[in-house]
Amino acid sequence: MDMEVSEGWYPRNAWNRMRGTMNRNAQALYLSAGYSDIGEISQKVHG
Repeated sequence: MDMEVSEGWYPRNAWNRMRGTMNRNAQALYLSAGYSDIGEISQKVHG
């Protein structure tokens, strides 16, 4: 097995899976909090 390929593949796959879960959780939080504007959400999260 090529370690360069396997080392690059797994973390990226795991990150995509984790990011998808976080996005779903965040979307639910935003909806429950009443945020609908993406710019407003970005300010709340990153600002």
